[in-house]
Amino acid sequence: MYQQTLQTMAFSFMMTIPAYFTEAQVREILDALGLTKDDIKIDTSPAQKTDYVKYFVHISSVTTVGATLAAQLEDVAKRQSDGEVDVYPKRIVHGTRRDGSEMYWQIYKTATPAERAAKMAEKAVKATGEKMAPRIV
Repeated sequence: MYQQTLQTMAFSFMMTIPAYFTEAQVREILDALGLTKDDIKIDTSPAQKTDYVKYFVHISSVTTVGATLAAQLEDVAKRQSDGEVDVYPKRIVHGTRRDGSEMYWQIYKTATPAERAAKMAEKAVKATGEKMAPRIV
């Protein structure tokens, strides 16, 4: 079901999911979505809850499905930052329970590695340029 056209647009998203999912299972589900033909880069981090793991998914070139998801994530993030209340995150539905309800992961737009590196470099430049003058308080 992959779309033939690849675009060089990059985007990243984050999801916090139960720790019993292995990275291989997550990768298999993401590959089935057809977001890209290239490899998906995944970084993990422990979540605040001990039974959960944060997955940071980075996609460098996208299919039309991936471009649509990137646009939807951007729209949700913008609406939430504008203060809109009834904006729900996008979901990746990966199965159904015995009662027929959907099992899903909520996903949120996050900065790409390049955007994070640029922001860190900008902070480093600001930190070296601004020296605090000594003062008595």
